[in-house]
Amino acid sequence: MTVTSGSKQATLIQSLGNNGQSTYEPLSSVWEGSDGDLLEAMLSFYSSINPESILDATYNAGRFWNGSTHKVWSMDMDPKYKPMTVGDNRVTAGVPTTKLGTTDYGPIQHPMDPFV
Repeated sequence: MTVTSGSKQATLIQSLGNNGQSTYEPLSSVWEGSDGDLLEAMLSFYSSINPESILDATYNAGRFWNGSTHKVWSMDMDPKYKPMTVGDNRVTAGVPTTKLGTTDYGPIQHPMDPFV
């Protein structure tokens, strides 16, 4: 299986070995592509169902989704980022949860992150 997103490409190999057990080449623990490329590779490889649409419960400016082809429902407690739902991610009031395939909680922002 090959996943292409943006200018980077992640190759994921999954097949059945001679004994019928699944074999694969895991993703590298060091990723040199964009967040969007990594996200696409992980969702393609690990999802057992199509994860459309995705709730990002810690959306912020949405940089994590750059290059992604997935439909994202944005949620953030800070209205300056203009998410679809403004609120605390511990309560999903106003979020169409029955129409979402998965929920993403993005990484915690580190004070040394130049984008914070």
